[in-house]
Amino acid sequence: MTRAIDTERILDAFLAPEHDQLADRVLEAAFADIARTPQRRAVRVPWRFPNVTPILRTAVAVAVVVAAVGVGGVLLGGGSGIRLGPPPVATPTAAPTPTGTPAPTLSGVTPVPAPMTTAGWQPFASARYGYTADFPAGWSATPASRTWSLDVDRADWSGPASDHFLGDRGGQSVLLTAFSVGVTDATSLSDWVAAYMEPPGTLGPCRVSTPAPISIDGHAGLTTDTTCEDSEAFVRVNDRVYVFSVWRSGERPLLEAFVSTVRITALDASTWPTYTSTRYVFGNAPTIGHPAGWTVLPSDHDWTFEADGREFVTSAHDAFVDPAGQVRVSAWTVPSGPKEGHGTWHEVEAWVQAYCERTGNSPCTGIHERAVPLCLEKRDCHPGLLVPFQDDVQAFFTNGAPGTPMVVVAVWRGQDDPTTAPYGGSRNLLEAFLSTMDVQPAVDSPFPESHAAAASFRATAP
Repeated sequence: MTRAIDTERILDAFLAPEHDQLADRVLEAAFADIARTPQRRAVRVPWRFPNVTPILRTAVAVAVVVAAVGVGGVLLGGGSGIRLGPPPVATPTAAPTPTGTPAPTLSGVTPVPAPMTTAGWQPFASARYGYTADFPAGWSATPASRTWSLDVDRADWSGPASDHFLGDRGGQSVLLTAFSVGVTDATSLSDWVAAYMEPPGTLGPCRVSTPAPISIDGHAGLTTDTTCEDSEAFVRVNDRVYVFSVWRSGERPLLEAFVSTVRITALDASTWPTYTSTRYVFGNAPTIGHPAGWTVLPSDHDWTFEADGREFVTSAHDAFVDPAGQVRVSAWTVPSGPKEGHGTWHEVEAWVQAYCERTGNSPCTGIHERAVPLCLEKRDCHPGLLVPFQDDVQAFFTNGAPGTPMVVVAVWRGQDDPTTAPYGGSRNLLEAFLSTMDVQPAVDSPFPESHAAAASFRATAP
């Protein structure tokens, strides 16, 4: 049979009536398969995909025309005399590799794709969540504006309680997020991940893959993919779970590259030596922990406004100094009036406002916007506040009873001072000291009522 005859037979079949109709049994099988297949929800998709521009539509049309010409050339190249290039040259052909099986290398091992490089990425340090990481050059980083909690934020995948890293890949927006949250000793990482994934959480009805192991900063973690185009990584370090997510399909290599740069800076104060004050009671006890190797400077007189109110280096403090002599942390109490109560966060805030002005600290405005609600005791949650100032970060709390002295703990360095960077920032260092005194951010309490009360305080003007 000649080549021309072959070509005519192919064209006859292609142009025959009803050549593009499928048998009924084929259509029925296809419709049944569609009915059985769960359809992916359209959550979070629209903002990621840019509209098709006229230029792109033109490019697609050109590609279709070129493809059509190419097919025509193949079909007509034998007997029509039409060719799109030089005549083909016969070359020896090897036996085809069976479909579905990757071609082996010389060593018999399938090549593993090279990991995404992080060279040239930008550094980021999260003072709120106690980690550092690098993110792609040219992207923007937006720190969280409030602290994440499971009850409030589990269903808000792009909310302000997580650190955001936003950029462009292949002409489309991609969002990375990160946060950490305190957990109780009895909560395992897998249990927390299961609670986080449970509908109606961040992932809603998305199907989640079985968690797989991953290493983050040398700690054993878990990672998952979902049918909603997301990949997430989880790790527990001490009493905190860290969550890193990429909100776009096919971007697991980006997530893995990101977490490869993560370093956990939150401090573990559980093994710190304990100091017992002979002068002050810090809420419920006269004890406070401090890092091993730090110098302890006990107080030698009671603190007063007149003698010590404007002195950050005063011997009225129980003080702790790092080995380099650059970082100083102090703890003391300030007398309160016999009827002065501090039973709510608003009352503590009003006290801090007056105290700031009287001691000459700065700035004394905007305290409500930057204060972090604290709890003395997890269950009872006696209110306190952690407040960053220009040159220091301080915490204030009592056991709530009228006339009880106000406890003050201060790191005498601003949040971004390089001397506290090895400790994850001044706030991170202060929170570690507070944890030894049974004081923690309200959202880290295992009791939801503490979270709700803290959220109400943040949402209410003083």
